[in-house]
Amino acid sequence: MPASLAALLVALSQNPTHAGGTAYRIVARLDESAGTLSARATVVVRNTTTAPLTALDLLIPSAVHLGTVSIAATGSRDSLRVPLAPPLAPRDSVIIEITWSALAMHRRGREFTFAAWQPRVRGFAHVWLLLDIPADQVVSGSGTAICGDPGWSPNQHFIDRMTWRGAGAPSDDPATRPPCNPGSTDPGRKTIVWQADNVAEIALALSPDFRYEQGDVLGHPMRAFYRASDAQAWGSGVAASHLETAFAWLNEIFGVYPWPHATIVRAPGPPDTVAAMQIWSDSPGQLQLMRALGRMYTGGLVSVQQPTDAWLDEGLAGFQTTWYLEVEGIRRPTVQLERDVLTWDLDGVSQPIAQPRAAFHDPATANAMIARRGELFLHALRAIVGDTLRAAFHSYFAENRFGVVDETTFRAAVEKVSGMDLRATFDQWLRGTSLIDYGVRGARRQQTATGWRTEVRVGAEGRARFPVTIWVITDSDTGVGKIAGREPREQVTVETRGRPWRVLLDPEGKSHDWNALNNQFTFGLRFGRDRPTARYLDSYFRRRSERDRVTIGLAPIAWRTDRDGWTIGLRRRDDYLGRFELNEIVLAATTGWGVRPDRVIPQLSVAWRNPVGLQATGWGQRIAGFLLDGRAGAAIGVERSRRRSIATVPHLAVGVGLSWFNVQTPAAVDSQLYDNAGTFELSATARARYTPGSWNTRLAIALAGGYQHANMSGASVPRDGTYGRVTAEATARSDANAPFRLGLRLYAGRTFSRSALVRQRRIYLAGADPYERMESPFLRSPGALLERADVRYHAPGGAGMRGLDPHLAAGGAYGISVETDAALWRRGGGGGLARRASVALFADGALADDGFGAGPRALRSVAEAGAGIRIDHRLGTTTFQTRWDFPIWISRPALAQDRRSGTREMAWRWIFSFNPPF
Repeated sequence: MPASLAALLVALSQNPTHAGGTAYRIVARLDESAGTLSARATVVVRNTTTAPLTALDLLIPSAVHLGTVSIAATGSRDSLRVPLAPPLAPRDSVIIEITWSALAMHRRGREFTFAAWQPRVRGFAHVWLLLDIPADQVVSGSGTAICGDPGWSPNQHFIDRMTWRGAGAPSDDPATRPPCNPGSTDPGRKTIVWQADNVAEIALALSPDFRYEQGDVLGHPMRAFYRASDAQAWGSGVAASHLETAFAWLNEIFGVYPWPHATIVRAPGPPDTVAAMQIWSDSPGQLQLMRALGRMYTGGLVSVQQPTDAWLDEGLAGFQTTWYLEVEGIRRPTVQLERDVLTWDLDGVSQPIAQPRAAFHDPATANAMIARRGELFLHALRAIVGDTLRAAFHSYFAENRFGVVDETTFRAAVEKVSGMDLRATFDQWLRGTSLIDYGVRGARRQQTATGWRTEVRVGAEGRARFPVTIWVITDSDTGVGKIAGREPREQVTVETRGRPWRVLLDPEGKSHDWNALNNQFTFGLRFGRDRPTARYLDSYFRRRSERDRVTIGLAPIAWRTDRDGWTIGLRRRDDYLGRFELNEIVLAATTGWGVRPDRVIPQLSVAWRNPVGLQATGWGQRIAGFLLDGRAGAAIGVERSRRRSIATVPHLAVGVGLSWFNVQTPAAVDSQLYDNAGTFELSATARARYTPGSWNTRLAIALAGGYQHANMSGASVPRDGTYGRVTAEATARSDANAPFRLGLRLYAGRTFSRSALVRQRRIYLAGADPYERMESPFLRSPGALLERADVRYHAPGGAGMRGLDPHLAAGGAYGISVETDAALWRRGGGGGLARRASVALFADGALADDGFGAGPRALRSVAEAGAGIRIDHRLGTTTFQTRWDFPIWISRPALAQDRRSGTREMAWRWIFSFNPPF
């Protein structure tokens, strides 16, 4: 370090001690070749407590290589304990001298950023920094440059200096700033002295390529630094004006900004780095910048040190951003936030907010609970205390500026301004995850001399509480009431001028009430359940889901069979929250069009899934019945799924079910797939999913035991009796978005019975079994759209052979499939008729016995290989794949779906499908 700079350091250290507890006097020199700052500091620490200090803790950031400390110290890599002998008396000071070097947080050529680069004592401090750098460097730093040229001079050709909005003049105009000449300076270098009050350190960003722009709000410079190559996105006032907007909003809701300026610097890669007065971001986007500046308040203006209070930093920064959007009339982000948190709550992966990060399931869950659920809590708090929250924020930041805060500090500020006791609210949201569910239990209206009086009874399920608003709606006006939200049963009286016809509970959706379907009461005669609904014309590819009502999608349907001709009807699909009331009803009738004799036969299918009344975390229920295309059946089942964290889908699910299936009209079914019989079956299933890295692996096992009964007697009809059935399937696929994909499938299926098993419950070699085909009207009957002699359609399933006759079945079969595909082109973004096109190579093999007979069952092998074309689609919320496969080689050509090639193993064959092979 040059002697002249060391002399200046000594001069600075002789200045009066800063009124606060700590003052730093630092001289630093940038070594561009090494990418380091070499520094020497005098640290003046004043005891501001009322008790003697026996030791100081010196925090050592990871980028720092410590040199010498003038006072002997002990400690670890992250901190040093400096003993004080004798102890430091109250109001006395001690001086510590330190030398060190620090690596840049980021380096790109001659561009550097330095944050967390100095050893420091915990807390806010006064910092003087003399910086020795190459003369062409442009510098952005915390605080004010009191001498020297940081490179913003408007006479330099790459500088654009602008000022918008406000008459306040910049506080550190380079035209009036004195030079900084502490003696001789090395050729080609310059020195700058920075000063900052109430900061942990002076963060620095340097680049000779920086351009500079400046705006102004209330006399505070709003600065933007960016490279010339970023001028289109950052220049012409874009970044600076966005910073002005964010600054004005935060100044309004949080209070006066205490530092002299705010600066955004173009730096690579999210997440944003925020230090005092500095935001380093990869984007000047308004919302990203608003969140970052918010963190300057919530984690910089005050210090949140307890790990359990991290939501006061991250959650509060996000909350002010969505609040701003609401003021601008944009509620969608808040609505999406509430929906996301509700999903986690219902899945059982939410955890209490107020706990250390290490206590959460994983980092993804910690981030979601602290930032997102913490943000929703603040929205709930705003709904409870109203507009007084803004005044509470002003009080909170003004009274605790540059101090340490925690939950108690914040709650005291809100309670003081609102006059409310909020302990129970804070405990419920920060230390619990209970679901909120209020419902209208009844209402009674009575006419009075001046109008109508309505008494509304409200009940709460579970332990969670919330002060809920109630609307009583009439033809001429709307009466408003509110319950305190303290007791499980409450009653409120609402006066209106007009005659009430409906009561709505929490109509604005502010309570986080998970079940909005019991929040309505309608007076008078009504048919069906009294719940909010929305009807729409179903587009087949998109199933609408809403937060505050059941959606009912209606759509015409039609299908054809050889026996009954065209069947036409109507389908209804219900949905609530994408997980409840997933009901489906099909009402149809055969017409006989196109066949003789004409006949009209009713067709019916009804399925109820997951009613809200049976809500339980991780549980799903289903009951169904049908009378379709000559078959009848019914089923009931429950499933228990487990989701480990918000970063994963349910990775383990087990279920049990009971079903009955019967062939009513043998002429309506394919005799190669069905016997004239029925089955009663009890089944147990287990599904597991694991995603190591970019791979997606799944395992599914099904165990079933049943009883088969023949509908008629005869030599060719299987006898009545019991049977067992076991299937297992394992798949592994590489990243679905990668240019090259690889997939593997293993399958095993086995049946057990004393007599011949009915065809519909055997193991199929080349696709889905008959019960699985019942799901689609285009597959379940002869003559259907995809079930014709001239249509070579492959419905995936069974042992996985795609080029064989789909009627092939056995008592036991084992299969393996391998496939790889390479993208021809890919389209990013959401939906599209064609999102990806690829060519594929595949190979399938299977072992199967030759069925029940007098002799022993012998396993026989079959294999195939070929190429294919894949086109991936997304329409609405439906994803599917158009697939053409060409099984050029089949080891047993006599078993092929297309037998026109005779006995040749190598031949031209093809099939198609609208589903991936596995």
